[in-house]
Amino acid sequence: MNPKLSLQTTKRKSVQPKSPKKQLRKKDVLIDALPLPRYFQMHFEYIHDNTQELRVQVNQLTQTLTHLENKLDQLLGLLAQQSRTGALN
Repeated sequence: MNPKLSLQTTKRKSVQPKSPKKQLRKKDVLIDALPLPRYFQMHFEYIHDNTQELRVQVNQLTQTLTHLENKLDQLLGLLAQQSRTGALN
């Protein structure tokens, strides 16, 4: 038989399936590394509540700004009117 064509057999290591305990341990480590779902729920509730409060504040500030702009327009109108009447006198 030609040595180049002969098949060589090698010993193969038998692959043993991982024990369920090892797989469980890896899963436990992964679960322990992640925060609990309750943490996420509390976090999103906080963000939701905080967002609502901030929206209320923004609306109040917008109303205040509108009020101040109206007052400023009135004062500038009075100032312009006084400067015109003062210039005429």
